Amino acid sequence: MSSRTAVVAAVAAVLAGGGTAYGDGSPVAGVAAGGPGVTWGALRYVALPTPAGTAVAQIDRATGEVNRYVALRGGWGVPQVAFDGSTAGISASGRTLVLGQNRPPFSGGRSRFALVNPVKMRLQRIVTLRGAFFFDAISPDGESMYLIQLSSSGNALGYAVRAYDLRHDRLVPGAIVDKTEPDERMAGLPVSRAASADGVWAYTLYEKPSGRYFVHALDTSAGTARCIDLPRLASQGSPRLAIDGGRLHVVEGGQVLAAVDRASFDVTGSPAPAAQSPTTPAKPHSPARRSADGAPVWVAVPAALFLAGLALVVVRRRRPARGGRSGGAAAGAPSGP
Repeated sequence: MSSRTAVVAAVAAVLAGGGTAYGDGSPVAGVAAGGPGVTWGALRYVALPTPAGTAVAQIDRATGEVNRYVALRGGWGVPQVAFDGSTAGISASGRTLVLGQNRPPFSGGRSRFALVNPVKMRLQRIVTLRGAFFFDAISPDGESMYLIQLSSSGNALGYAVRAYDLRHDRLVPGAIVDKTEPDERMAGLPVSRAASADGVWAYTLYEKPSGRYFVHALDTSAGTARCIDLPRLASQGSPRLAIDGGRLHVVEGGQVLAAVDRASFDVTGSPAPAAQSPTTPAKPHSPARRSADGAPVWVAVPAALFLAGLALVVVRRRRPARGGRSGGAAAGAPSGP
């Protein structure tokens, strides 16, 4: 069996069984191996664990067929940016795909991100940073990556949003804060994510330790952010975000709990049934069980079924690609179909 055939078999097993994912218990939800992956137009990208590392596959969403794939050494996954299973990592231009490295929760040392060309399915380079960083968002042109940096390995709520300049391969000095409230510390766990169609805005619903909610609105093109406090919600613990034109809705159980004007950031309207609102709720994510640290735990594919396809993957080793100026070595040479 060819390596391409084996990857196709692995994709079929993952899509049939639901895949697996790993939560890291940090302010972000971690990285996902298998599962829904991340979509761009008619394409879906998934990261599949193999005995030799990771196979990143490009899948036709209509037919489920694998167009092509790239093999990487080491464990990598599609970034999961909220506990409702929301994923991210591909730029709106479709030219840059970011993968995060699988690693233990709150591990210090270094953080690594693999940059893949999703058109040619080739590894571009590895970005390596000292400390605990987690992927948050990427600009539409793929030139700016936004990360969550933990201030200490033992404090999940001590973190800052940082920008990484992919064009010049450097971490931009300083944190991204709401300039209208520069002294207010953002602290909470990400519950849900919604992104504008053009990829400019990344909206994240956070839950504070007090049980109150706020929305972090990140302009990925300008590198600015706003924090929007919400009134106390009549929530049962599973609200999500949905974009309806110029409004951002917090929805739960078919009801709009709060609405935010996307231009002024004012919280407007009152709770009303979704049927009386023009909102078209976003497609709900697959339900996920939660681990003790709050991260979702996906139902794993039976090992025999999953490994049956993966065990036959043959990764052709080539000379590693040269890393960027960030100091990282390549995770593995791309291996085409």
